[in-house]
Amino acid sequence: ELWTAEVVIELQRTYDSLKFAVITPFQGHTEKWNEHNQSKYANIIKHADYVDSIFHTSYQGPFQFKQADQFMLEHSDQTLLIYDEEQEASPKFFKQMLVD
Repeated sequence: ELWTAEVVIELQRTYDSLKFAVITPFQGHTEKWNEHNQSKYANIIKHADYVDSIFHTSYQGPFQFKQADQFMLEHSDQTLLIYDEEQEASPKFFKQMLVD
């Protein structure tokens, strides 16, 4: 997700009408990330056109990730999912929702 946002920021230099939103599952979701990724995330937030969280609370359980994925599916016209299946993480659950 960080990589994708960085690509969009680059594309905005050419396509000024390109917009992007950062919608997190819950507030403070990056607190346990390493410093390097937190720095990348802070830069992405500076460039985002819209930032919000599905849940306006801190982490309460894995259901928040599932609800966030469901929100994305319900509010997207199309989805392009790119991820390394050998380094599985949350995208594998989103992919499963797409194919179900």
